[in-house]
Amino acid sequence: MMTLTATIASVLLSVSTFFSFDRERLIEFSQLPQVSQEFIQKNFPSHEISYIIEESELTHTSYDVKFTNGDKIEFRGNGEWKEIDCEYNGVPASAVPAKLIDYVNAKHPNNTIEKISREYSHYEVELNNGLEIVFNSNFEVLRYDD
Repeated sequence: MMTLTATIASVLLSVSTFFSFDRERLIEFSQLPQVSQEFIQKNFPSHEISYIIEESELTHTSYDVKFTNGDKIEFRGNGEWKEIDCEYNGVPASAVPAKLIDYVNAKHPNNTIEKISREYSHYEVELNNGLEIVFNSNFEVLRYDD
């Protein structure tokens, strides 16, 4: 009986440890991956950082940067941006792949990009009129969503 109780306790401890690995902590700018630091310095030079959160999960790490003006950037653990959300100001053109900027300027000249996300196989761009455009990794339009 004692062995069964010890085994169950051991399994429960292992499971709780496995599921409690997720953690968030505030970090300083200097603790971001170098790639992320350079991206912010190049594309958001006048933005003041409100806070940076490092999210560590069992299989990956990500970083959320929030600026005082409300803009946000999510970075992958390797430092590459995953999502840029500039709802009130528009995403700086320097932060967006040139082919996406060219397409938006040609097809939607009166609109700005408020949000862009990058997955491994596609990009999603949200314009200030609520229209979403999905591009493949070769920057070809896959579809429009509204």
